[in-house]
Amino acid sequence: MVTRPVSGHGPRPRSARRLVTAAAALIAVVLAACQNTSGPDTGAADAESGDPVTGGTLVLGIQSDPSPLNPNLTTNGPTQQIGTMIYEPLVYFDNEAAEPKPVLAESWEISDDGLTYTFHLVDATFSNGDPLTSTDVKYTIEEVSAPMFAPFAQAASVIESIDDSDPKTVVITLTEPFGPLLLSLTRVWILPASVFQGTDPLTNPASIDQPVGTGPFVLDEVSRGSQWTLTRNPDYWQEDRPYLDSVVARVVPDAQSATLALAAGEIQYISSQVISPTDVQALVQRNQALAHPDSFAPNMTQVFFNTTRDITGDPAVRHALAMAIDREFLLENVFQGGGEVARAPFDSRLEWAYNDEVDFDELYPYDPEAAGKALDEAGYPMRGDSRFSLTILAEGASRFQEVAEAIRSMLLEIGVDAQVSAPEASVATEQAFTAPGDFDLYIQSYTTNWDPALGIARAYVSTSIGTPFGNASGYSNPEVDELFAAGRSGTTEEERAEPYRQVQEILAEDLPVMPLIETKLNDAHAPNVNGVWYAANWGQWQEAWVG
Repeated sequence: MVTRPVSGHGPRPRSARRLVTAAAALIAVVLAACQNTSGPDTGAADAESGDPVTGGTLVLGIQSDPSPLNPNLTTNGPTQQIGTMIYEPLVYFDNEAAEPKPVLAESWEISDDGLTYTFHLVDATFSNGDPLTSTDVKYTIEEVSAPMFAPFAQAASVIESIDDSDPKTVVITLTEPFGPLLLSLTRVWILPASVFQGTDPLTNPASIDQPVGTGPFVLDEVSRGSQWTLTRNPDYWQEDRPYLDSVVARVVPDAQSATLALAAGEIQYISSQVISPTDVQALVQRNQALAHPDSFAPNMTQVFFNTTRDITGDPAVRHALAMAIDREFLLENVFQGGGEVARAPFDSRLEWAYNDEVDFDELYPYDPEAAGKALDEAGYPMRGDSRFSLTILAEGASRFQEVAEAIRSMLLEIGVDAQVSAPEASVATEQAFTAPGDFDLYIQSYTTNWDPALGIARAYVSTSIGTPFGNASGYSNPEVDELFAAGRSGTTEEERAEPYRQVQEILAEDLPVMPLIETKLNDAHAPNVNGVWYAANWGQWQEAWVG
């Protein structure tokens, strides 16, 4: 048996090693069959060069149909990727400048007391011909984002009113200062009130397959399960944009299909949410694609424990399962070193809010023997071949499925009969976030959105239970709710940091969520793809071009 050269840690699960190695070997074999021996040197991380070229089609791979298409309703990958080509926010987060920049709001002012934000709108029209007005902004925030979108929940809780009396001006008044308001608005895509008002946004055709947005592209044709075709918006408000004539999003239902399609030149771009780090590395090594750091804000791949179920609702069981998961193995063999092992409930890249006195390596070191003893003490001894059964839920055709399979093998080592359920993304989302959740463990990655109030609180606060990409575990702790509320309301990072440090100590003990990896991953793309990485969490597709 191969053991880790780390003092105090038990043996590495052989079955997990075999699973990951076998998967990598299979990809290597199939890629070799379509190797491009005359291709460019694809070891470079950045292919952007020269002046943008107008025209052409970008073909990208998505793991399932976007369901819904409205990006205000879910952070599921296909929805966000395609929906942000059609709908636009007031501001976007510029990756290079590391700050919000204008989109539908050409400028804004913030009052000295931090309670009033005044936005001045650009002259833009929706694809149905209606002009963009402040009423559209008011409707979207109050009727859709506030009640339905978990990443916006903390911002929504401090909005007192929205004044839309001037069609070109939006005035948002807060009950208390909220430093990350601009950041939160980067995840609010403006909808036409005339189309949505008086309807259920979840079922409105404009959320499904008849979108009406201000963005650079319009939906032209849909073949469900096959591809979604978008064409240039002829009335787009930004001059000389978009560069592309069209975008084709092809559904590639499994990771192997996506990798082979890119290697064969059938698609030109795959997000890090679709392709595994192992496959990116294989493509690069064979000169079949370039790797480019993805555009996401710092994010963590995590295990959500369903606290509403008898077994995973027991903190002692959660502690034991945490000790059975070899995060170092996942980092090196599943994520190919793409990131760092997570050691606390907060991402360490949010340095001002991070509590470095909380250390999962000390609290939950990888130790299968100790994990087994902890389950014995919790009242779950071996009975025959196993202690109990669990279901691990993950999105199919994503890197999360590979993580789930590895964790399954690790849990088998301590006598837990774990099975992986990997339906398509929209089904997995419904199973995970429709309370009380149809899973025992759920694998998902949450972006921090650059602020704990926007990207981390949603995983723990009671008000996010039952909200897509909110609190999947069903965990509810009034003290945690209060500390997150205090953390969002401070006027300086120093004031906000103290309650955030306190809440990490509680979360580390209760452990409704076990962060695994602080991910730092790559998209894979053809050498002629440029301009895709301007904005965090997708967006700004008008800047994309193919050489």
